[in-house]
Amino acid sequence: MKLLITNLKEKDDRFLKSALARHPEVEVNIHRPGEDIFNKELYKDVVAVGNSSGANLDHTYFEFLKSMNIKAFAVRSAGYNLYDVKAARENGIDVANGRGYSPQTISELAIAMAMSFNRDLFHIAKKEENYDFLVDYSYKEMSECNVGIIGAGSIGTMTARLLKPMVKHIYAIANHVDPNKQDLLDYCDLETLKKNSDIIFLHLPYIPNENYHFVDEDFLKDVKNDVIIINMARGELVDLTAINKAIKNNNIKAYGTDVLENEKIYFKNKLEDITDPVIKESLSLYPRLLITPHVGANSDKANSMQLLMLIENCIAMAKHENCPNIIN
Repeated sequence: MKLLITNLKEKDDRFLKSALARHPEVEVNIHRPGEDIFNKELYKDVVAVGNSSGANLDHTYFEFLKSMNIKAFAVRSAGYNLYDVKAARENGIDVANGRGYSPQTISELAIAMAMSFNRDLFHIAKKEENYDFLVDYSYKEMSECNVGIIGAGSIGTMTARLLKPMVKHIYAIANHVDPNKQDLLDYCDLETLKKNSDIIFLHLPYIPNENYHFVDEDFLKDVKNDVIIINMARGELVDLTAINKAIKNNNIKAYGTDVLENEKIYFKNKLEDITDPVIKESLSLYPRLLITPHVGANSDKANSMQLLMLIENCIAMAKHENCPNIIN
């Protein structure tokens, strides 16, 4: 069986090699970022395509896959908003994503951000750049904090499990109430969560035309004025202009994010300048606003599991076997 892995960065070669060692029956062609993804030679004898890193692939690409008689396409990430899934469906192509590969690594970064904001560690570090060791801050202990988790899937649930021994209470919003999690999560409505939470974690999927700028000025009017908001989901879920304004007006304490709207312009690049005034303002608001370049799933374990899942999703779809990660 031959697969094509597209947009594979060289740093991920070792993780792919490890995945393939578990599937010696699989042969792969490799496409690198920046190369021509429409090069027909890459697709010769290929039965499924797995995309390794972010790329905006629209109807043109899925029409091309149909012309190459390829009916299975997998993405490495859990998020799939960069891909025209509707066009894939219309062209008879199954699409699978990478759900549940290593939720703990993302939860760890979310909690590290939250606790660092809560203990003012970024503020302390910023002061010490100027040799300022004055203590002008205090904080709540985590045992005093109520946590709100919006999106209680595998990552949200892992965040709750890690926090459970140290926080006061955990509110949660999810599409479905899981009776097996009711000892862990207090399922509630959004207003209750916003009103009571000292720290809010965003772990929900972004769905275009449904929850764009889920966190906006109206959302922020109803939260505590010392709330910490952490976004490990998608940048499109948050109106960054509203966040900037809320921080400047002291309507929230802090915002930490591992994602940005249109993040491919910025992340994984060394830039000479940033022209977007909103992003520029956000960066100026450190230490109360922290942006990390989508590194939540960048542990060795997560990378290994992502590539293995990518390969196994491709194999299952190509063989018409059960693939629980199919999204269309």
